[in-house]
Amino acid sequence: MTIHVKRAFKYRFYPTDAQAAELSRTFGCVRKVYNLALAARTEAWSRQERVSYHQTSAMLTAWKKTGELAYLNEVSSVPLQQTLRHLQTAFTHFFGKRARYPRFKSRKTSRRSAEYTTSAFRFRDGALTLAKMTEPLAVVWSRPLPEGAKPSTVTVSQDSAGRWFVSLLCDDPGVKPLPARGNAVGIDAGLEHLLTLSTGEKITNPRHERRDRAALAREQRRLAKKEKGSANRARARLKVAKIHARIADRRRDTLHKLTTRLVRENQTIVIEDLTVRNMVRNHRLARSISDAAWSEFRSMLEYKAQWYGREVIAVDRWFPSSKLCSVCGTLRDRMPLNVRTWTCDCGTTHDRDVNAAHNLLAAGLAVTVCGAGARPQRSTPDGQSATKQNPYGASRRNPPLSGGGEVNSAHDGGMQRNPGPFRSYVESWAPEAVTDVDDLHAAPVAALSALLDEPAPVATTGDPLPPLWHWLYFLRWPAQRDLGADGHPRHGHFLPPVPDRQRMVAGGRCTVDEPLRLGERAERVSSLGAVTTKRGRSGELLFVTQRHELRQRGRTCLVEEQDIVYRSGRTSTPHTRAALDPSATARPDGHWHLPLHPDPPLLFRFSALTANAHRIHYDTPYARDVEGYPGLVVHGPLLALLMLELVRRDAPSRQVLSLSYRLRSPVFAGEHLLARGTPRDDRADLSVATHRDPAHATAEVTFTER
Repeated sequence: MTIHVKRAFKYRFYPTDAQAAELSRTFGCVRKVYNLALAARTEAWSRQERVSYHQTSAMLTAWKKTGELAYLNEVSSVPLQQTLRHLQTAFTHFFGKRARYPRFKSRKTSRRSAEYTTSAFRFRDGALTLAKMTEPLAVVWSRPLPEGAKPSTVTVSQDSAGRWFVSLLCDDPGVKPLPARGNAVGIDAGLEHLLTLSTGEKITNPRHERRDRAALAREQRRLAKKEKGSANRARARLKVAKIHARIADRRRDTLHKLTTRLVRENQTIVIEDLTVRNMVRNHRLARSISDAAWSEFRSMLEYKAQWYGREVIAVDRWFPSSKLCSVCGTLRDRMPLNVRTWTCDCGTTHDRDVNAAHNLLAAGLAVTVCGAGARPQRSTPDGQSATKQNPYGASRRNPPLSGGGEVNSAHDGGMQRNPGPFRSYVESWAPEAVTDVDDLHAAPVAALSALLDEPAPVATTGDPLPPLWHWLYFLRWPAQRDLGADGHPRHGHFLPPVPDRQRMVAGGRCTVDEPLRLGERAERVSSLGAVTTKRGRSGELLFVTQRHELRQRGRTCLVEEQDIVYRSGRTSTPHTRAALDPSATARPDGHWHLPLHPDPPLLFRFSALTANAHRIHYDTPYARDVEGYPGLVVHGPLLALLMLELVRRDAPSRQVLSLSYRLRSPVFAGEHLLARGTPRDDRADLSVATHRDPAHATAEVTFTER
């Protein structure tokens, strides 16, 4: 997906006396107009009337014509219009219940700033000249602007330490998604150590405020002795402000370096949804918590992750990450802050912070698999943390599991927990590799081509098989008596021996050395890649990676890994979801588009083509009344195939070298889904969207060199 980032580049500048006087007048006029407009709108609000931006703009014209406010004509009109737009934005947030009622600006405490649009400044040959000024600003260009950058807005500000800054907002084409990585990290925020990573690394808390505490206290004592309103008090206040600014600058620099490193090194970052505003009410820890700047750390982490194609997951603040043993899952009753290490009943000795980071990582990965944490947390609906995302109005007791339609149960409430930890079931489970042979006949390809409304088979005998179409082969058809009530096999070579087993396909990866050829015999060697146990919000989870190596003519053609998640439990009571909207459509972002309107016959045919007997794909009463879905679930593999169809149709000359896909949340029969793709130099970003979610499934494809 194409990312257009508007980025603000902030620089220090040193105005002349005339420029400083002009800017100070502008700041005062901006504050005056804002307060006048707010007063007018507040008075109208008391009469149950609303005043729009256009009405306040007309008021501004009238104010300029009065003798009392004629000085408003002495400054540029653009910052005055912009402050009215800012007031309109504040009221929009207030009416949307996203902010408090707007407050009046203070001459002493409010931020001094003015915003100029393109009509009020000239940027040419590295020189910036503002309206009502004859000379350019003496800007210290500490870093270059993007090549060919054209600022859309310029914001001039002065901080409490008396420093002048100019911020230029422009498009930054240099911000591009980083290459995908397979690693994830859990982060536990603290005070003794600023961050503790699930890798075991501890990042020291620099305690910037403590370094300057003595100097700050000394200058604050001197300030308190100065007479209010005197020049000496103004000078003393400036010294205090400079110390605060130095502390803030150091803290911000540390957080920028730290968050940039975390985003570069990790694909998924799991943090805790801390309520800092409540935590600082503890007056013993308030100073240290404020100095740690956890909220600023999270804000930086989220916007950088959005820029560079990473994912930040916020785990519910009530998740007992410190009290939960990351090995056996035992939950302790209490864990005082002075306990830094503890030993579980299973014999494992934990470092409190490292154990919490491990648990956060496990919970975040479980949430991702279960379809909640698909975007940075502050972009999620209702502002909830990822573990509380419940689609279709599901109750907190019954959060639905997702995974692209490969979920055996959609309920958590009434689920019977496994009698013991998963480790006891799988510690001796080591299935041997299995080799299957199949002749890649042309009939399945012709059948899937017809299902996708292709006018002719996409490949015939001797042609290369499109990526992922090998899923039509090496199928296993168990005896009818071996199927469970949900349609899945009760037993299988690579099915873990977990009671009341329920399955979710989370995603996978595939590397293509050379395409498989249709009409030739192929060999598939399947083996167990990895088995790990984690504890999520809904209970213990088993992560299984199954590896397939496909060969033809004695050569390895492709290697595939599938990530499957299991949990133990069953549903005791059905839970019906809200109705779907079959008329709504997704926004056609990206360059490549492929719409699909899956109906029950299409899902039935795909189930038959892939030997998938799971009843949620073709049995509507079962899907609704037993599994609790609002309708039939579209197969996760079908979503992955649909994304790869974009490459085959829109870039037929490009050969796929590797691909990775992720199934995030389910799509249902009757919905209008849209596969979207954005090509880049040597890769493409793909997704499946509906009106409900822009990324039910995502994929990244890399191509061989031309």
